[in-house]
Amino acid sequence: MAKILSLSGLNVNFNKNMKIS
Repeated sequence: MAKILSLSGLNVNFNKNMKIS
């Protein structure tokens, strides 16, 4: 479960960075 939540968090951060770029 922890790994899934961690990956979800990274994905959200990645999406935010893509929107900013």
